[in-house]
Amino acid sequence: MDRALRLAALADGGTSPNPLVGAVVLDARGQLVAEGFHRRAGEPHAEALALARAGDRARGGTLFVTLEPCCHHGRTPPCTDAVLAAAPARVVVAMADPDPRVAGRGLERLRAAGLTVVEGVRRPEALRLNSAFVHRVQQGRPEGWLKWAASADGRTALPNGASQWISGAPARDWVHGLRSRCDAVIIGGGTLRADDPLLTSRGRRDPEPLRVVLSRHLDLPRQAQLWDLSVAPTLVAHGREADGDGLAWLEALGIERLPLPVASPLALLQALAARGCNRVLWECGPALAAAALRQGCVQQLAVVQAPLLLGGAAARTALGDLGLEDLAAAPRLQDLGLTSLGHDRLWRLALPSPPPRRPEPELMEGDEQAAAYAAADFSVEDGALVDRFAVLAGEAWGDGQGRAVLDLGCGPGNICERLARRWPAARVLGLDGAAAMLAIAEERRCRADPPLVGLAYRQVTFPLDPMATASLKAEGPWDGVVSNSVLHHLHEPAVFWQTLRDLAPPGALLLLRDLRRPADEDQRRALVQRHAASAPAVLRHDFAASLAAAFTPAEVEAQLLRAGLTGLQVRPLGDRHLEVWGPLP
Repeated sequence: MDRALRLAALADGGTSPNPLVGAVVLDARGQLVAEGFHRRAGEPHAEALALARAGDRARGGTLFVTLEPCCHHGRTPPCTDAVLAAAPARVVVAMADPDPRVAGRGLERLRAAGLTVVEGVRRPEALRLNSAFVHRVQQGRPEGWLKWAASADGRTALPNGASQWISGAPARDWVHGLRSRCDAVIIGGGTLRADDPLLTSRGRRDPEPLRVVLSRHLDLPRQAQLWDLSVAPTLVAHGREADGDGLAWLEALGIERLPLPVASPLALLQALAARGCNRVLWECGPALAAAALRQGCVQQLAVVQAPLLLGGAAARTALGDLGLEDLAAAPRLQDLGLTSLGHDRLWRLALPSPPPRRPEPELMEGDEQAAAYAAADFSVEDGALVDRFAVLAGEAWGDGQGRAVLDLGCGPGNICERLARRWPAARVLGLDGAAAMLAIAEERRCRADPPLVGLAYRQVTFPLDPMATASLKAEGPWDGVVSNSVLHHLHEPAVFWQTLRDLAPPGALLLLRDLRRPADEDQRRALVQRHAASAPAVLRHDFAASLAAAFTPAEVEAQLLRAGLTGLQVRPLGDRHLEVWGPLP
């Protein structure tokens, strides 16, 4: 397996959107007879290539492969077909494929055919090797690296803006190698104006990585190295406020343009993920770097520190404002090691990993409950909420172009799907605290036909902390906030209502529905008994506990009054629910 992992690594940076995969074949006597690795998308997969080279010698032998063989038709046939045709007696796999089209089904097919399957050999190493692919599949955006070079006193440029070169030649050579392993290199308009960078791997990768400029207004220089498309491709991503003259000028140059609903790092990475990018490199200025960090678009830092002192209060630093007011909210980084690059030092750091949005093949805690929620028939309630929101939105929303909706406590994603289908041009983001719930929602999104291009999910912790709130606000403005399941989970109502005001601007449409506590204990017991007669057993206790923690309409009205949300309306819905609705004041 170690040999297969080394083979897979040979193609690092060249296989996107596919993973890095290596394979080794032993014959029935245990002798190595063939090997292979996946070089790029569209070319043979590693196991198919190795088995073809082994021929009849693979029969009765062992196949070692770093990733579960695929079982679906893509650019190439299913690898499980090639494995079964070659007839090895045993298949040893480092890790299951997190792609929803596979996700354990390839291994199940091999076991069903009578092959011995061993899973998990060198799994940590395989996960590290394919961290970018796994991140894109699980989070819906590429793995992000943020690189900067700074002096010993933390400055990235002199007060006059001069920055070339803080680091030495060995460090710059290492950066060229890093670019060769990335699918895109991203800067903002400020870096383009100040540095006129080339942003290539200096020939270490063919084709060169995509050079991306993120600019709100397209206030870009007319002369720049990035406009020479004979060197490498260039993409300019922009928001709705882009200047018309700038758009026309880029079109005349032949520069590809990418319109985004909002010119934010997260929106850009979601678009790049749709293009098949597994890993991107941020080489941007402090404001964009801070925004990328706030929005969860950076997973690793590469900090080059040079033995220089620049000084000066006006000298530039690597990061802008992260929106922190408390040291306890500052992200704690994992030290991945310190390396010497000539006279400079390279410090690699990792940010805390977000939980996966879909489960591993083994059973996760909460799967049974999540599956019960997904299987329960809430279609009437979910449909009623979306219909009600459509009434509030009115005809002005059209197909949702330029609109953005946030679903708090989205569960298995039923409401988000309905919102995305009702307004296909809108952005819909579903938040939930349960990984198992989001795994089901994400799998359904991946299977949707037609694709729900504006829909995304994210795991968060309720109540939202200040950094998460600031990040979500930066992705806005949110034109609507909905929920069918958040009020009874509140730890402190005042914090929730204030968070809501921080998230969404005045005028944003709010529609919250949830359980309401009956006026007396007898009514509560009767309601629980009625629910228990029809609900799956795994949900009965959850319903009873949630009902006990719910609020009466009068309590919610008092909370709104204390929060200054006097324009919102509260009304009971039947004997189980209440509704809070209206535009935020």
